Amino acid sequence: MLASQGGLLLASAPTPVLGSIFQRNEALIRAGGFRMNKAELVNDVAERMSDSKMKAEEAVNAVFEAISHALKRGDEVRLPAFGVFVVSETSERKARNPQTGEEVTVPAGKRARFRAGKALKEMLN
Repeated sequence: MLASQGGLLLASAPTPVLGSIFQRNEALIRAGGFRMNKAELVNDVAERMSDSKMKAEEAVNAVFEAISHALKRGDEVRLPAFGVFVVSETSERKARNPQTGEEVTVPAGKRARFRAGKALKEMLN
């Protein structure tokens, strides 16, 4: 809730969006993990941009699309200080169906990979 005092807006409580995120995931935070879904990411971006959630969602979607299209073309996406998105090829391999125990062949394919950059690694440690 915001209160006006002498021309200043004072927040009497943490932002409702982040407050609910942290309350809901308090056990995860204490356990050393926190999961953020797309809606929570959009809310965070909107707050950081001081703009609407609609504009923040457009920005998030545009970034996801740009990365996806670059990877589909086989390009690397290098974001200095953050990391690199790359496509790696997997070879054909044998596996077992866990329900039947039958041996199956998993076809060759492509996988998206992310390698964290130096600055991101240092920030996390």
